[in-house]
Amino acid sequence: MGSVHGTTSTRETTDWRDQALCREVDPEIMFPESSQTAIDEAKQLCARCPVIDACSEWAITTGEQFGIWGGMDQGQRAKARRERGFTAARTPAACGTESGAKRHRRNGEDPCGSCKEAQLAVWAQRRVRPSRARVAA
Repeated sequence: MGSVHGTTSTRETTDWRDQALCREVDPEIMFPESSQTAIDEAKQLCARCPVIDACSEWAITTGEQFGIWGGMDQGQRAKARRERGFTAARTPAACGTESGAKRHRRNGEDPCGSCKEAQLAVWAQRRVRPSRARVAA
């Protein structure tokens, strides 16, 4: 079975991707480097594609970050997402950090051991550092 932007498909044949013109080209064309000529070439292919609307809708709603999809580059898709009120998903703070300890507390949890250690280290460092008030005196 064919592919859209280099991803192998096992979907039903009624999927919009099965009609995409980019199925027939090298996937590298749809993921151009920063060359405006290459970007324009990919967008021109999209302009002739019968499923441009479905493609752009999919790329916007799924948050696709790379390549040209539905005639739109990364910046255009990001703008469309903001205009529709989509927000970027935040990566949770990692354990073993002060932010991780705060995340545990916000979630009503006791911080794990590595988060407690990180929190204590930050507090100790703050106590050693002279405050602005003491430095100004």
